[in-house]
This record gives sequence, C-alpha cells and structure tokens, in this order.
Amino acid sequence: RVFEIVDYSVTEEMEAGEEGMLTMTVIPEEDITTDVELKGYLWVRNSQTNVLTMELKQVDGPAMTEWKAGKKVTVSYSYEIPDFVGAARYVK
Repeated sequence: RVFEIVDYSVTEEMEAGEEGMLTMTVIPEEDITTDVELKGYLWVRNSQTNVLTMELKQVDGPAMTEWKAGKKVTVSYSYEIPDFVGAARYVK
C-alpha cells in the first residue's frame, strides 16, 4: 500500500461515452518519489466480472511526487466510460 484513502467522491451516475470525476483525499505512508499509475475498473454489478480498465487522468491537485508522508492531499482525476461498452447507466 502506497497511501491510505481517507475520503472520496465519484460521479454518481453516468451514461456510456460520458466523463466522470473521482476526487479523493489521501495520506501517503511515505514520500512519493515517482508517479504511481492509477487505474479504474468497470465491473458488472453483483459479479466478479471486470469489463474494462479505465485510465485516470489527474486534473487537480499536486503532482504525486509532491505528496509527503503523513500529510493529507486532495486530488481529482477524470475518467471516461467508453461508448463501446454499450448503452447502460453506470453508477458508483
């Protein structure tokens, strides 16, 4: 584990092809010296089926290499539900 997530919010509902936002407050366990690639996963409800992996793009907050051990950091990431996954509503 690189950091602890102490709070988060995520887009509640979205349609295929739309962009969502994840904002989270974290506390790193140690100074972060290199960027850690973060990904999101889209799952089929009530199953263990992973439909796809989504790239999280940082849109707000300090670069990961500026995160210091024990200090709260709030960052926001955007992600997209691709339109090729089919028409449906996607919820957190």
